[in-house]
Parts: sequence; C-alpha cells; structure tokens
Amino acid sequence: MRVPRLVLRRCRRLQVHPSGAGARPCRAQQPQGVRGVVPLRRAEQDPVALPEGGARVQGRAAEEAPAVHGRDRRPVLFHCVRHEGSLLRVTAHEFFFWILMLLALLHLHCTVHNCRYDILVENIMDPAHVPYAHKGLLPAFRGKEDPGRFEHDQEGGDPIKMKIELLDINGYLSTMEGGNIQFKAPCTFHGSSTAKVAADGKTAPWFMLVAFCIPVAPGRSRLIWAFPRNFGVWLYKMIPRWLSHMVTNRVLDSDVYLLHFEERNYAGAGLDNWQKACYVPTSSDSMIVAFRIWFKKYCRNQVGWATPQIDQLPPTPTKDKLLERYWSHVVQCTSCSAALKAMRALEVALQVLSITIVGFLAISKGTFVTTFIQRIAVVSAAVMCFIASRWLANFIEKNFYFQDYVHAYK
Repeated sequence: MRVPRLVLRRCRRLQVHPSGAGARPCRAQQPQGVRGVVPLRRAEQDPVALPEGGARVQGRAAEEAPAVHGRDRRPVLFHCVRHEGSLLRVTAHEFFFWILMLLALLHLHCTVHNCRYDILVENIMDPAHVPYAHKGLLPAFRGKEDPGRFEHDQEGGDPIKMKIELLDINGYLSTMEGGNIQFKAPCTFHGSSTAKVAADGKTAPWFMLVAFCIPVAPGRSRLIWAFPRNFGVWLYKMIPRWLSHMVTNRVLDSDVYLLHFEERNYAGAGLDNWQKACYVPTSSDSMIVAFRIWFKKYCRNQVGWATPQIDQLPPTPTKDKLLERYWSHVVQCTSCSAALKAMRALEVALQVLSITIVGFLAISKGTFVTTFIQRIAVVSAAVMCFIASRWLANFIEKNFYFQDYVHAYK
C-alpha cells in the first residue's frame, strides 16, 4: 500500500533576494538570546486525547524541556501543492484561481518565513502560544473565569479546552469554546468563531482566519493569510493596506527567532521523536499533536521535493537577517512597496527643504528676515524639517526593513 506524501511541483519563479553587490546591506548585529525555557502553561491537566484509539501523548517533563537560547539567500519558488494518493488534487490553474478570487474579495497578507513547512504550520495552529511568543503585541481576550479552579499566569495564558473531532488523510477538525479550527491538508487552515444570533434576530459579529502555508524551498515557507469578517468593513476599507501590514508584520516576526531554534531542537531529537523536544501535556496542545501525527503518517515527516535535498540545517544567521522584512514581504506587496517609495521621497524632500531654508537664511543677509524672532523661526523650521526626516528614516527602517523583538524586555 502506497503511503500518500506531500508533493510539490514548480510553477513559476518569483522575485528573489539578490546575492550580489546590489543587495541592501543589513545592519550589523550580534545574535541575541531569548531568555526563558519552554513555558509551562497553567492549563487544565487533561492529557491530549486523539480519535485514533484515544492515544495519549505527554512528551518530556517541563523541567527537562530544552531552553530556548540564541546565537545566503536562495531563489524563492512558488509551488502548486497536491496530495498524492488522496482525493485532494489541486492543479496549478485551480490554485491560482483560488488566490485571485481571494485577492478580489480580501486584502491578503503575504510573507516568506525562514522556517520549515511543518514548523510554520504548527505555529499557526497553536492558539495557546500567543500570550508567550507575542507578548505585549496582542490584547488578552480572557473568557469567563471560574474562581478557585485556575488562575492566569504572568504572561496571561489560560486554559483552552480543545477536542479533535476528526483526524484523517484530509486533515482534522478541532472544536473549542467559541469556535473551531480546521486544517485541510496539506496547506489550508481556517478558524472561525461560533455563529450566534443576536437578540433582534440578526447575525452577531463573527470573524474568520484563513491561511495558506506553502513550502517554497528547504527551510523556507510562504504564508498567505486574511481575516474576513462581517463587522467594521467600512473602517477596514478606509485603512491603507500598508498600515495594517505594519501591525501584522510585527506580530508575525516576533516569534520567528523562537521558531528558528525550535526547528533545531526538533532536528536534534529527530522528527520521529519530536515529543522528546517539547512539552505537550494538556488539551490546548491537541492540534500540535494531531498535526505531528498527520505529518508522520501521511508525509513521512518530510516534504517531497522534486530535487533531493540534503537533510541538514543551514548555519544560524544573525538576528537582523532572520527578522528582515524587505525581501520577505515588502518587495512582494504592492501597497507596502508604494508606501516605502513615497516615504523615501518625503524623507529626501524634508532634508532638501531644511538645507534650502538654511541657505535662504544665509543669502538673505537681512533683506527678508530682519528681526531676531524671524531668524529664530526660520532656523527652527529648518531644524524641525531635519528632525522629521530622521524620524521618518527610523520609521522606515523599523517597519520596512528590520525591527528587533526581545521577549525578555516585554
């Protein structure tokens, strides 16, 4: 019996990071560590139970879990993905048709991450990691507390009761309080809130997360995602895409450094023994366990690249290269690239204006600017233009190129 596996076929070549002299140099920075160990979530003590025989996965003890601490671009290819041996078959034309339809209906967000397909999918499917990996970036939505049973930890984590309803070759469905999350193998993920009817009979506000996680090269994955919803649409249309992408990029990049070392912890233990590299004791880890079981059973813990690849991780790059944002998103996003060009032009204009004002003050020789107060006003205008240009340059660097995130400081 042939075991289905994940098969990737090359469709077209996208714009890539240049490796020559034309590449924008990154700021030199020493790799920084991330303080702390794998967090022990103060959740319910129900072990993970899955449909197939009710298997339970405990993993390593929290005190034995490995600490998370720190230390050339290749062309990015866009692939068509299908499931060989199953009923799920997506041709290149169908896949791009779906993407075009979504682009017409939604403002999509697309970025490339320096981590493997399985690591990125696992991260997307884990709602329990948000208070820890994205600390200080997202608001805490806490449910109704039951006094005496549990308390929130320092980061704001709380119990999440999940149940895996179905697990087969086509993916799985996870239900929880307030909604459900579904993984449609091999690349589609969507979560939605429970549809509720308001008191007046109208549909209550709801939202949905739709994501495509696509392996594009060994150690690199493309993430396409959006938040369709039935409320605040008018406000969303007024906000430019590049402004919303600035917020989402901060969230997406904040745990890339952690994922990088998680990838190496998994490689050290071996993907067949992944449970020895992490701690998954509660039902909030159900989707992680379910995905690892699916990936092992139907994909043999690997992506079937057309060209055989050496199973060896590249050296750990510096943090500014791991978290760089220009080539991973801005180049591929028309809104962000247009905003970057406009801001660069405004930065130059402010600098030219400040120099022009100073030159005007020098050549006027008291002809137009006669009083001391007028001279102070002109000099102040020149200084303000220069300060604004420097602030804008720093804003551009943080939001379009590189913004550091240190979990210990949050």
